[in-house]
Amino acid sequence: MEPEMPWNEEQWEAFIKQGDLRAARFGELLETIGDAPDRDAVLAREMGWDLAGDDGDDDDQQAEVEAGDETAEEDEGGEDDGFLIADPTPEDLEAAAAEQRARKQALQSIPAYTLAMAAARKIHEALRPYMQGESEADDTDGRLAEAYIACHIASAKVAGGHGMGYDDDVLCGNIVKCRTGCDAAKKCRRSLIDLRDEKVLPDAVVNALLPDIDTAVDALEHRIAELRGRVWW
Repeated sequence: MEPEMPWNEEQWEAFIKQGDLRAARFGELLETIGDAPDRDAVLAREMGWDLAGDDGDDDDQQAEVEAGDETAEEDEGGEDDGFLIADPTPEDLEAAAAEQRARKQALQSIPAYTLAMAAARKIHEALRPYMQGESEADDTDGRLAEAYIACHIASAKVAGGHGMGYDDDVLCGNIVKCRTGCDAAKKCRRSLIDLRDEKVLPDAVVNALLPDIDTAVDALEHRIAELRGRVWW
């Protein structure tokens, strides 16, 4: 029997999209149910979980837990801190700290991450005065807020892909994460240009930001191409 081939980008994209939808559904249920006494049972029923532990659903439930963990990591724009150790010794703490430093150094060595993060910080600083006092109704169709956070999303997606790793079984998932980040950076660029053309933002503000976004997009596209070069299947 031939070994199963690793997933391609299309398969990973469908899997991640399904996970995003289920995570959104889970959030909606939590908000609706609140602290009802039978909350866990209702969540299990609505999400299709089997609390009795049938083997058939174990993989799906574990995938959802892992997807939730990964989402939390991306919201922070970095990687997880590893497993907690009960009653750690000083040596354990030092080893964990050293591992965390190594992870951060590895992430910061990725140009797509550092350039997207640098662009995000510059955008935040430049747009902060225009975000004050904005309401959802007068936020120019949300494009100002979209431009404000999109480059951070780009760097977070690179971090999430890096956290997945580079083995064959996850490589295309890493690529999909980077593609999503690149799309976010491009969306940021389009939003800024629209806001400039509509005179919501001054020309000088937007024109000063575009080179940084373009540099980040180039780095993201280069990273996607580099990772795709590792795909042999």
